Amino acid sequence: MFQNAPEEIRMFLHQGCCSICIQQMRCVQPGENSMSISRFDLLRRKFLMGASAAALLPKMVHADIHTNRRRLIRSDISSASQLNYLKSIATWNDDFFADIFDPLFRIGADLTFHPLAARSFDVSKDKRTYSVHLNERLWSDGTPITAADYVAAIQHRAWWSREGGDGLKLLDRSILNLQPYIDGKIQAVEEIGIWALDDLTFEIMVSAPNSEFALTFGTHLFFPFAQHSILDPRAEWENPTGLISNGSYVLAEFEKSDSIRVVRNPHSASDNSLYFDEVVYVSSENGANIQSGKVLKGEVDIYRLLDSDLIGWFNDNRPKQLKRYGQPAVSYLNFNLNSPSVADQRIRQALVMALDRTFLSRDVAVSGNTVTNWTNGLNWVWENDPDAGEQANFKYAPEEAVKIMEGLGYDQSNPLRIQLLYRDRANEADIANAISAMWRRIGVELSTASNSTVDHYNKYIIPGNYDIAIVTWVFDTMSLLDSYTMFSTRTSPNEGNYGAAGNSEVDQLLDEAALIYDLPQRIDLFREVELANRDNVWNVPIRHETGYVVISESLRGVEDDAPTRPLSAELWRN
Repeated sequence: MFQNAPEEIRMFLHQGCCSICIQQMRCVQPGENSMSISRFDLLRRKFLMGASAAALLPKMVHADIHTNRRRLIRSDISSASQLNYLKSIATWNDDFFADIFDPLFRIGADLTFHPLAARSFDVSKDKRTYSVHLNERLWSDGTPITAADYVAAIQHRAWWSREGGDGLKLLDRSILNLQPYIDGKIQAVEEIGIWALDDLTFEIMVSAPNSEFALTFGTHLFFPFAQHSILDPRAEWENPTGLISNGSYVLAEFEKSDSIRVVRNPHSASDNSLYFDEVVYVSSENGANIQSGKVLKGEVDIYRLLDSDLIGWFNDNRPKQLKRYGQPAVSYLNFNLNSPSVADQRIRQALVMALDRTFLSRDVAVSGNTVTNWTNGLNWVWENDPDAGEQANFKYAPEEAVKIMEGLGYDQSNPLRIQLLYRDRANEADIANAISAMWRRIGVELSTASNSTVDHYNKYIIPGNYDIAIVTWVFDTMSLLDSYTMFSTRTSPNEGNYGAAGNSEVDQLLDEAALIYDLPQRIDLFREVELANRDNVWNVPIRHETGYVVISESLRGVEDDAPTRPLSAELWRN
């Protein structure tokens, strides 16, 4: 039933993949067990990157100690300012949306495809057209879900991306005419390559064969939209009363910056198998020791450690009975090439040469468990050629940096003035202060400013109102292409791709990579992107870190250090 699509992905991953290849990929029939393989955890840490991760937003109020065994309390979201999933889904809200919406398939830890909203899909001989066959399912209000609902959702997402939304990754943009529509080269949204054949079948055409495209079937790209909904799909939903969904749960209560409550969806295919009658989502708070205590006392079942200041404490003090799963991320300095202060490539090179990133990662950013060497903070691009990888690394050469700055007319008596923005966290404040001291020696007077995470990204990073900023990306995608989202310029000016390199040659390399099935060849193109960044310095990684989600000992259905996030529908109590 799924042999065509999984086979082409499997062939892509096997070609030259060596020690980091995936040994099997297949479709799992309903009711069949699928065992996770540990190498996928390695895959996550080496391959997975893409979406930006702005962490804490305004805090919500925690619920009181609960005694209802059928209520699950999750403190693993941070923003409930708007719930229009067609505009975007923030990484830190994925768990909430995964509970109320089903994608076409659930892609397992071993990359098996589990039928959910869809029962199967086929791929044309030219590998450009995907035919998706839906299961007969109902919306949470009892209305039948149709293929037209999926077509409408893609069209609305495209409209949002053209208007400034940030919900589409590079892999998503493989759909025919999607990028030209976002760029304004095509005006009619109906020209995008998706259409319904009948109520239970729709087709997607991609602009060129792409062996990874089927991975989008397990993402929010294919969350449908109920066309009869009272909510305007092209408006922000600050009060999403009436939100219709197709997942295990349905929205029951929403209090902005307070809490979200969902209850069983009576029309869900999984309703009879659910243990929890309701799930309450409250925001994470600072203080790992306090929050871990709340998990121990039963006030919270699942708690996400979003603040990187807390990771070191948690690693040393985790109560043995608490389970966890990790979420790797990388933090880096992003240079705004449109800022006069850092527009000169030589200045950016000198700034990087003056950074002792080993010291920043190991001694200042205590939570940085790995010193980040290469562009994306990952070394899989260079792992088979470490000598070449070292050539691609950013050098620490403060004396050379001083000479460059002196040649440009700057020294400690006549400093270059630059501003560095960071989020209001002690961890990042320490990093900013250390960087200020390092750059003072080469003739840079650094002013710093901290903002809330919301303002940091929405008021400064995305509009481009900054010189240099500390930015974080969470590894949340299976696509190799999406690992390089930060370098693409194929987005609207205000779309949120704050790491854009602003280089058409890089865009061309990514275009070429999207058409290549052979993994070593694709990685060769990624190497060129990393070398381009080494020479042009659009951003420089500072540290690797791992955020953790703490899980109560009373919950079953998830193992310690699980490679994937636990869904509420898969959990139960002792």
